[in-house]
Amino acid sequence: MKKTKKIVDLFKLNKIQLIRKVNTLELKNTVLENTIKDELFKIFMNKLNEPQELEKIKQENKNLRSKKKTLERLLSDFDKEINRLLNIIKDAYKYVDDRQFVEINFESDLKDILSAGLNKNNEVDNAKTTPQ
Repeated sequence: MKKTKKIVDLFKLNKIQLIRKVNTLELKNTVLENTIKDELFKIFMNKLNEPQELEKIKQENKNLRSKKKTLERLLSDFDKEINRLLNIIKDAYKYVDDRQFVEINFESDLKDILSAGLNKNNEVDNAKTTPQ
């Protein structure tokens, strides 16, 4: 019903008004066509760039994975070296502790001998005359 009314209203317009109306509609149509073309061009260009971006992202991902492997290997080697050095330090402490224990035992043995007393003259003379 509205369409027919609009059509009837168009026939009531004079020729100049009809020409203006047609020109206005043609201009709007042209603007819409250009807008659609621009939007389609943008979409098309984005679709063209997708494979390049995808390849770029894949390459970057590959590089990051290789860097990750390298850093993990370095970290593993670093941990092994730290453990090796800690074992060396632990062995050194153990050696020093054993050494001190031996020295302490030697001192305690010496104290026992002295306390038992080299009071006898012959033991002292024997100690002096024994070759070293």
